[in-house]
Amino acid sequence: MNSRFRSRCATLSLALISLALSACASVPSSVPPPTARCPKPAPLPATILQIDTRPSTPSLSKASEWSERSEAILTGETPK
Repeated sequence: MNSRFRSRCATLSLALISLALSACASVPSSVPPPTARCPKPAPLPATILQIDTRPSTPSLSKASEWSERSEAILTGETPK
């Protein structure tokens, strides 16, 4: 009786393994995967559009200069 159980288990195992392998080896369909629609950006509220950027302009230019100087220094260095 024990050998019957083993043969049934072996048969079932082989059937499951062959199903799994045949699914892995199947030819992919030519239908492209579905693509999601990208949401359209909403317009900015009027209060945000009225923000004055002039006070931050000198700080931004200093930061840009610092970044350029740092980049020039680092281009001559060899990475570890």
